[in-house]
Amino acid sequence: MQEAIAQQPGTSSGSVQSAYQLFNGLVDELKACKNTPGAAFEITKETATTAAATVTFHDQIPGTAKLVLNEYLAVEKNSVVELAVWKATDPDGNTNHVDWTAPDGDAVLDGMTAPIR
Repeated sequence: MQEAIAQQPGTSSGSVQSAYQLFNGLVDELKACKNTPGAAFEITKETATTAAATVTFHDQIPGTAKLVLNEYLAVEKNSVVELAVWKATDPDGNTNHVDWTAPDGDAVLDGMTAPIR
């Protein structure tokens, strides 16, 4: 799991615009995953301020059957928040860690942005 927060300095309209430009660029890059060979891509939520997607990579890492990314992005005022949750399975489909059950995207996105509102 990885979380990143990018906050533009100040509260001016320029800071807010910079945050939205960064958010839109990240969403575009996330959508570019659909062109990755061996990957299955699905946008699970997309609004003007949030995006969530699941990307499944098959046979990308030796010794794994698949690698799944649950990606969440949100912009709030002058801040962009990103949460990436990865899950890998071995060739037999077993996982050696706690599974991410991928709760409703709204719940995850609300939890991510609540501290910066």
